[in-house]
Amino acid sequence: MSVDAGIYITLAEHSSKIMLPHNIIAWLLNYGWTLDDGGKTSYLPVNDNESFAWQNEDISFKSLMNIVLEKESNQEVVGIAITWQNTGIGGTLLLYNNGKITFSVNINRQIIEVPDGTKVTDVTWYLIRFLPALNRSDCWVEHFTYDESR
Repeated sequence: MSVDAGIYITLAEHSSKIMLPHNIIAWLLNYGWTLDDGGKTSYLPVNDNESFAWQNEDISFKSLMNIVLEKESNQEVVGIAITWQNTGIGGTLLLYNNGKITFSVNINRQIIEVPDGTKVTDVTWYLIRFLPALNRSDCWVEHFTYDESR
């Protein structure tokens, strides 16, 4: 059975320059997230036009950031895959220029089993590693929701 699980975040709107995707990526990387997606980097290319044709390849950080900056300039959705430290656990991010973030927890999804035996995403595992990276003195999470469907 396929599971679609995601965290949807809105950053406070007090400074649109601070909330740009390249800054958000830097905050996440500084907090402990990596761009390692099975030994390569996954991202959405320039002029993807929301077809979500993910690329997975060896690419330098500088080249990736050039793509991110060009996508920002074009007002495109920035997409990258991130994993936590050396765990291989993470997901794909969609970053918008307005401080909205979609984090699909789809890379080695962490699960817990509830008393009736149902397995659900351990959303706390993600929240404690994701939200603190975004809550800063110059920016903070205004709102987030979690959704899971089967």
